[in-house]
Amino acid sequence: MLSVIVPIYNAEKYLSRCIESIINQTYRLFELLLVDDGSTDRSSQICDEYAQLDSRIKVIHKKNEGLVKARKEGLQEARGEYIAFVDNDDWIELDMYENMIDSLESSGADFVDTGYFCEKDNSSYIERKLERGVYELDKYMRHKVFLALLELDDFMNIRQSIWSKVFKASLIKNSYANVPDRMQSGEDLINIVHCILQSGRIIQTEGVFYHYNYREESLSHLRSISYIRQQFEIWNYSGKLILANDEFMRQEDLDRCLFYKWYSAFQYQLFNEFDSIQNYSFPCIEKLFGKRVAIYGAGNVGKDYITQISKYEKCHIVCWVDKCFKKMQFPYRKVIGIEDFLKKQYDMVLIAVEKKEIAEEMKQFLMDKGIKENKIIWCKPNAII
Repeated sequence: MLSVIVPIYNAEKYLSRCIESIINQTYRLFELLLVDDGSTDRSSQICDEYAQLDSRIKVIHKKNEGLVKARKEGLQEARGEYIAFVDNDDWIELDMYENMIDSLESSGADFVDTGYFCEKDNSSYIERKLERGVYELDKYMRHKVFLALLELDDFMNIRQSIWSKVFKASLIKNSYANVPDRMQSGEDLINIVHCILQSGRIIQTEGVFYHYNYREESLSHLRSISYIRQQFEIWNYSGKLILANDEFMRQEDLDRCLFYKWYSAFQYQLFNEFDSIQNYSFPCIEKLFGKRVAIYGAGNVGKDYITQISKYEKCHIVCWVDKCFKKMQFPYRKVIGIEDFLKKQYDMVLIAVEKKEIAEEMKQFLMDKGIKENKIIWCKPNAII
């Protein structure tokens, strides 16, 4: 039997599509473990509704502790000989597991790896397609696989993603147990290093089965300082693990890999139009879709809102407003004063500050200027640093 684990947190918009793609697989012998990590939207209810319709589904409700602990909870409950993961906003082709388990059983491999589609801005394209290959992991081949994983060699195209693979249960349970709970973004890399160390044979298949939903607002694409710091910690942690277990790996190779990772991260920041290292994000972005928005506040929260909201075609920023506009001017967008703002046409005014008491003062000021209360919006920003 196959166990499919889906960690879930506030994914009501995408969850049904994800679940439907799994329960309608041509491979029928599986259990689906839906791990609800303390969701505050309708995700919990959606999970329970599907469990009533399909006896193969088991729902695990737990308090919010993050992705790693949710996956570990699913692994503890999994009864299958093979284990796979799907992220709650992604979906899979209907013949994915039939093909991948056939590859595993015919090859005797410890895990199988496949390609995937990237879904972004209403378009779909193949992000990764592999050539079929079976790799016997003696110490020489394992070294070559590690070089490829660190992007220091183009011997093979192997990625850290846990969701593009199906594992033997004994392998993934042992390997994922070594992932520290604090690692919440990119922890797949630590897991795949342990998998390579513990595997005798791996297989890559030429099929493209997984649909990765690229969402700019999702955790892995928030370019916060904490995100970059944790990525460096994960690569450094994984590099030391490889160095301790691969007699052919050199410290200078690992240093080169880490340098490239740092360089790529900061090159992205330097050449982005906005201040893309974000400390804050607006938590209710869907409320702005199709609206003409005036952003009131040009401090730290306001700057981050400009960065975030400007990325969405569905949002239209009419103007950026601050009472101290003369002191707050930036090369990427002009800040205007209150009098100029009152001449603009807009659907809503978004107050961009962190503290509720300050937001209330700003709201009252706007209402005193004749702006209707139902046009003014404030939500406590998500602090992502």
